[in-house]
Amino acid sequence: MQSTPYLRFASTVAIAVIAFGVRAAPPLYMVTDLGTLGGTRSIGLGINAKGEVVGWSLDVQANKHAFLYNRAQLHDLGTLGGTRSQGNTINNRGDIVGSSRLAGDSATHAFLFTRGVMSDLGTLGGTSSSAASINASGQIAGESQVAGNGADHAVLWARGAMTDLGTLGGTNSVALAINASGRITGFSDIATDTETHAFLYRHGSMTDLGTLGGSFSAGVGINDQGDVVGDSYTAGDAEDHAFLYRDGSMTDLGTLGGADSNAFAINNCGQITGVSVTASGRFRAFVVSKGVMYNLNLLLEPVSGAGWILVQGIGINNAGQIVGDGAIGGQRHAFLLTPTNSDPDCTSD
Repeated sequence: MQSTPYLRFASTVAIAVIAFGVRAAPPLYMVTDLGTLGGTRSIGLGINAKGEVVGWSLDVQANKHAFLYNRAQLHDLGTLGGTRSQGNTINNRGDIVGSSRLAGDSATHAFLFTRGVMSDLGTLGGTSSSAASINASGQIAGESQVAGNGADHAVLWARGAMTDLGTLGGTNSVALAINASGRITGFSDIATDTETHAFLYRHGSMTDLGTLGGSFSAGVGINDQGDVVGDSYTAGDAEDHAFLYRDGSMTDLGTLGGADSNAFAINNCGQITGVSVTASGRFRAFVVSKGVMYNLNLLLEPVSGAGWILVQGIGINNAGQIVGDGAIGGQRHAFLLTPTNSDPDCTSD
């Protein structure tokens, strides 16, 4: 009988472990379709320790609304009065942050959704803002348009106040993730706006993380150890590769065989998820586990994974659960992957 790609892959890994003892078996996953709010599209963007998921979905009117997935149900979080919203992350208390259109779709503002109420977080004087990440202490990282010149700056919301984090010398900056101790990563224009670089903000100072040799990099995810993941152009801006920044050094994570990859999130175990182009030119979700990048489509348990094409992994918690979106039944849906053979949680929450 001809073996499936999954079985061939699993057998190859097993043989390598037995023969050489140099590579542990990768995690395997059950996949759950999170469905939609009545439309044809949804995407999972964040997950907490409880396995609660946030993201956005099209509703029956094809409007994009933030959702919360818990207790096996998708819940519409509504908006700040406009037609569109999206949830970006959720902490372990169930607080959710994201962005929403205001009444009349006149502007887009950051929001905090807690205890069933969506609150407008305001701006730095400009017309728009967005909240990207929230930690267990309720500190929120994101961006806001500043008054006057229309530039966007990375911001921190804490104790009811909004702080402008500034830039690396250029015009614009954006904060994308915050960890438990309040360290923030994102990207910023450097002086003269000739390049854009990933940054790490801590103790009131923004540090340039550099690039993989090109003119662009962005920090997208950070764990509690301060490890940063994201993507960067390589030398000559030839390709865009996922990176891991740890202990002052940026490491190229490579790809699944194609030219480009992007890392979106890292947990406290060092597992990383994102999207990469394959050798055949397809976009596929990946996980980096114990230093090795795997195509998540080859790690699905055969029954639950039937019919799925996982396109991108966007969020990961410390239990190794991954959220993102993929193709199923001719539509793009949010998914939740739950490992069936992984190590126990790498840290208590």
